[in-house]
Amino acid sequence: MTTLIITEDGMWSDGRVTCGDEVQTDSYAKVFRYKDCVVGATGAVYDLEAAAEVYIDGGDMSEFTDISGSAFIYQGGILRRLNIKDKVKLSREQGVECYGSGAQFAKAAMDFGKTPYEAIEYAGTRDIFTGGEIFNVMFSEAE
Repeated sequence: MTTLIITEDGMWSDGRVTCGDEVQTDSYAKVFRYKDCVVGATGAVYDLEAAAEVYIDGGDMSEFTDISGSAFIYQGGILRRLNIKDKVKLSREQGVECYGSGAQFAKAAMDFGKTPYEAIEYAGTRDIFTGGEIFNVMFSEAE
């Protein structure tokens, strides 16, 4: 799982990837730039990264039929949520949104004035699926 934070300015995520309760890596960038987009993934991050790139390229999505989680794609001021089972939805909430297994901890930390970076650090103290390196991509980097 993960902790992903989306603000008006960018996306932040931890770097932990797990399989069951085993940590595979603590340094996987689940937020990244692809072409003129900023992408963030929660859930099956390896598959969702590939699906997001195929979606952005306008390719055939039929091979991605059973992926759990969501990819968030920011392009040209629009945020889309790519959920394989529910297709693509426009997803622009006001303020800060948190997703993934550590979302409730991160949101609570931000409610008490923590930065997105600090909120992910805090979520990692409570959620075993959040941890490791923290990554950030600002939306302005893709424009």
